[in-house]
Amino acid sequence: MGTVAQKLKMRAWLGWRFFGALLGFCCALCASCFLKPDGPGHDDPSPTPSGTPWPSFSPQPGAITSLEFGHRESPAKDYCAPIELGEDFGAGILISFWTKITYPIVPPDFRGNQNICRIYGDNWDLICLDGNIGTHANAAARYNANYMFNYDDRWGSDLCTYYSLEDEGLSMEEANGWVWVAWQVVINQDRSMTFRQWLKFGMEGAVIPAGHWSVRYSNPGEETLAPGSMALDPINTSPIPTDFNPSPPRRVQVGDDNTYSASGYDTHEPLTPSNSWICHGRIDARADKPSIDELDEIARGRASPYPAWADWELAWKGDAPDLSDRSGHGRDLSLMPGGALSAGGESPTFE
Repeated sequence: MGTVAQKLKMRAWLGWRFFGALLGFCCALCASCFLKPDGPGHDDPSPTPSGTPWPSFSPQPGAITSLEFGHRESPAKDYCAPIELGEDFGAGILISFWTKITYPIVPPDFRGNQNICRIYGDNWDLICLDGNIGTHANAAARYNANYMFNYDDRWGSDLCTYYSLEDEGLSMEEANGWVWVAWQVVINQDRSMTFRQWLKFGMEGAVIPAGHWSVRYSNPGEETLAPGSMALDPINTSPIPTDFNPSPPRRVQVGDDNTYSASGYDTHEPLTPSNSWICHGRIDARADKPSIDELDEIARGRASPYPAWADWELAWKGDAPDLSDRSGHGRDLSLMPGGALSAGGESPTFE
């Protein structure tokens, strides 16, 4: 039995020990908030699925040699085999690429679409295209990126969300140069589908919500298609059936065949090939609308690949295409049987 003074002294010592432990815990908590490792395009990244921090990421500056898809005429299958997204992918997909036409357009020439990728659901698919260029006598260019929607294995609704810079002073240099393009598809709870599209002309260009040039969107670059409705720009289509219940995204095909054909498959005169140079492809499982700053980080190559569902440099290295996944998830692309890719042009300079 100690004296009253000894007991008070012991209580004071225990109190200081508790206060010190509490102070140490608070300091550690603050450090974890302010000293988190570099994340994939976010200042405050969420943890990995296992709960561990993402690896640090240092962007690789400079240019690379891109890949040419669709080098030979159809049906050569000079593109990547569809990659499965998995049952737990989610309701939204954001996909982006740097793209370039393979030969310059000189006024008064024009060219048709180049097929960049396809997104498939169980009962729908979306063809994503860009590189559709028209010209004018004053050397101004009109650049179209668009997407075409099919449902239930039928030609359903050609959304053709063309974005025209006809009145924006787009130069031929910009139209002929590297263009970053992103598409987002979201399956909403009411069974409607939301489509978004963005463009960026050159590394120093702004990311633009790429909406229809003749339809005044309430949200530029975005439209929602509900069962029983028609697209904002329908072309020879009927309304989507009221019982249409779209599945989540299931798989993605990168690249496509060259649809140039001397037999007149392409109705353009003169006929235009659709082969394309592509690099820096990325897929995010994302249903929320990304900010312009987030998209620009991806386009500039500054966003870390680790939280992406997949991230491909799509570069020609040595004497072969590099189709490996940089996200660390092991989702490498593979070529279609009998298909082949070739070296494309030099990419834009990444930061």
